[in-house]
Amino acid sequence: MTETHLFSFNGVDISVNPELGVTVNGQEYLIKLYMKSEPLNTYRVRVLTYLMEIALTSSVSPNTKMAVLDVRNSKLFEGKIGNDPTLHASLVGEMSYISSVWDQF
Repeated sequence: MTETHLFSFNGVDISVNPELGVTVNGQEYLIKLYMKSEPLNTYRVRVLTYLMEIALTSSVSPNTKMAVLDVRNSKLFEGKIGNDPTLHASLVGEMSYISSVWDQF
């Protein structure tokens, strides 16, 4: 999957572009590579996989799992499938804040 997808809200776009699409034992995965030196925490995994799910679900098979690969530690983190109202509200709130502040500069 080389095409970039977007999660958009209130005039703010977040590019969603996983680097890998693989099938392991019949299970399809879309994987975002995490290569930063700061540790990968649970919240970041939730945000990344949730954004992938929102932006990409209509473009992949229904059983495709979204995941983040911590390259430095060789560990794969799978996202939870399904709507997460709390996380969605948090993302929309942050994007609203960015939208309102952006216009001030």
